[in-house]
Amino acid sequence: MNNQQTNRVLCLRKRESSEDKEKLFRFPSTGDDIRAINDVIQQYAKTNFWLVLITYISIYINFVACGIPGTGVLCILAGPVFGSVFGFALVHTCSIAGACISYFLSMTLGSGLLEAKFPGKLAWLQRKIEENKDDLFYYYLFLRLAPVVPNVFLNMASGCVGVPFKTYFFSSMIGQLPFTFLYIKTGNMLD
Repeated sequence: MNNQQTNRVLCLRKRESSEDKEKLFRFPSTGDDIRAINDVIQQYAKTNFWLVLITYISIYINFVACGIPGTGVLCILAGPVFGSVFGFALVHTCSIAGACISYFLSMTLGSGLLEAKFPGKLAWLQRKIEENKDDLFYYYLFLRLAPVVPNVFLNMASGCVGVPFKTYFFSSMIGQLPFTFLYIKTGNMLD
């Protein structure tokens, strides 16, 4: 896309009503929405691969680190946009990087916000950590594999409740592999 085409698109965007803009900027709710997003990203990636890659990485890591919903859609899009193998490696690396940032943010900033928002759940997790301290790696691996506790909560609470980083890191790396694989396979069905 050259500068003249870009300017034309920007001028058209300025004329759109706020209702039209709301249709453009919303969370995808159907498979057709995700297919449409996939088509746009793939077209853009043909001429701006590095920009798409860097943008994808930064959005994904920030979404995971801050607990923002939408990483599932990003996972699904990685397969068709970046290819199965590279997409898998990319999603898994970004997921672990974001989870580690979330862990250190919660450890640094403290548990005040989590205690205020989820007092019962934080106490429950602390109790479970104590009960399973001898097999904490396997317990955390179970938490990652089984949909008992949302990953967002585990990412945010683990640094606060004293889970050792090494245990958190390796159980997350192994525990998130199956879900990453499923998301990539799902995304490959979009093409």
